[in-house]
This record gives sequence, structure tokens and C-alpha cells, in this order.
Amino acid sequence: MGNKNWLPGKRAKKIEMALGWNGFLSKPAVKTMLNLGQPALDAFSDATQLLMTLNETPTGARTPAHNAQIRAAERDLTAQMSDIKMRYLFIPPLTEADFITLGLRPRDRVPTSVNAPAMTAEADLTFPTIGRVELHHIRPSGNVADTRTSYGVRIYYGVLGADDGAPARITAPPATGANLPQSVFTRKNRYCFDFPAERGKHAFFCIRYENSKGQAGPWGTILEAFVP
Repeated sequence: MGNKNWLPGKRAKKIEMALGWNGFLSKPAVKTMLNLGQPALDAFSDATQLLMTLNETPTGARTPAHNAQIRAAERDLTAQMSDIKMRYLFIPPLTEADFITLGLRPRDRVPTSVNAPAMTAEADLTFPTIGRVELHHIRPSGNVADTRTSYGVRIYYGVLGADDGAPARITAPPATGANLPQSVFTRKNRYCFDFPAERGKHAFFCIRYENSKGQAGPWGTILEAFVP
């Protein structure tokens, strides 16, 4: 039945909300506007009254069977409220004031802007096995003011060096990730590269954050290592 974060967690508050819905939805004008049939309203009213009556029994006087009845009645009322919300409660025809009356939060229709990332990314290099280099513990280099800007990271990389497999340090390493030939995007805090044919060569990596729109933040520092 989807996310029910609009529904109170406490049973008494749930009953109070259901009673408010009963009063609002039973108004002739509202029934007509929502094309809400009387049988559905009657079933909802009966479910509300049943749970309210069962819940009035003091806790110390409830038997296991009585508690089972309460749980079943609460499940039924929750299902009916979810169904009514899904089928009938929309703006329009209801207004924001109607939603507030029903104890619901009107949907925010103003899109929230997401800025481009402002922080740089950093990571540690580890070597899980022969031919593999892993960027481990990918993280912002400072505090993140808006986590929406750190949707994921793009890792720019390149493997350079002698073709004979002998270690060969590049005398002029890339200045930024823009000078690296390949890239991959990930939302995880680690990423493993498999270079089985590149052992002994010089690998370079540079990472930067991207938001959900693909807008990129500043370049991180160049990371380098020889492929084991």
C-alpha cells in the first residue's frame, strides 16, 4: 500500500484522523465532488467505529483474543484509509485547505533547486589482488552542506606507461581528470578497476561529485599508482 508516512503511528491518533475524514467525506457537496459512493463511506464508518469501540477497552482488561481483534480492525482501517487517499484525495478538486482539514500535508509544487556540488572528493587507493586497483572510502574532503549535490561521483581514469610491463613513471602526470581518457559513474563509496593486462603500468585517477542533474563539482586531486 505504499509509503504511509502521512498516517499517524499511534492508534488513538489514527482513530482521530479517521473520524475527521468521516465527517469531511460525508458532506453531500464533497461526496458529489469526489464521486464517492455511499457504500464505501458506510464501510469506512463501520471500520472506524469498530476500532474505536475495541480500543476503548482498558489495556489491563484485554484478552489475547481481544488484542487480535484490535490488530485486525486496525489493519482494515489502515487499508481503507490508504485506498481512499489513493482513489479520491487529490488537488484539485480538493484544495490545500481541504488537505489540512484532513490532516494531510499538501504537496509542495515549487521545485526545489539543486546546486552544482561545491565540495571536492577524495579517496584511498587499495590493491585487492593482482591487476586490481580499488578506490576505497570515496568521500567529500570537507563538510557537505547539501547532500543532494553529492548524488554520486564520476571517476576519470587512464593507464599509461611502458608497453613491456616494466614500471615507468610518467614525467608529466595529468593536471586534472579532464586529461584522462575514460570515466565511470558510481553512487557507491568504493569502485574497483580490473587491469589484468596493464600490470606495471602507471594508473591515474581523479574524482569529482555530480548531482542528480549531472552537474559536476570541482576536481579532486590526482591519485596515482602502479598496477600490481
